[in-house]
Amino acid sequence: MGLVEPGTGRALIEHDGVDLRITIRAKRQLLGTAFLGLWMIGWAFGEISVGHQLFFGMPENRFPAPASLAVVAWLALWTLGGAWCLATLL
Repeated sequence: MGLVEPGTGRALIEHDGVDLRITIRAKRQLLGTAFLGLWMIGWAFGEISVGHQLFFGMPENRFPAPASLAVVAWLALWTLGGAWCLATLL
């Protein structure tokens, strides 16, 4: 039976005599990255349009008082979701 060379793998092992450094490169997830990038475009549209309507809309076009509380809560959660998405992309 012949010898089989091991694969290169993702790990990079460096030893300079004093320090041992092991670096494991992350797998690239192109489909997830592309999806989150496209989702961020929709996120930005929702953030800008609802925020503008809530804070700068014409008086006759503004949300009624009970709905404004729900819109503010939605906008807060939408902003947190966008921050999570941006942190994941970075």
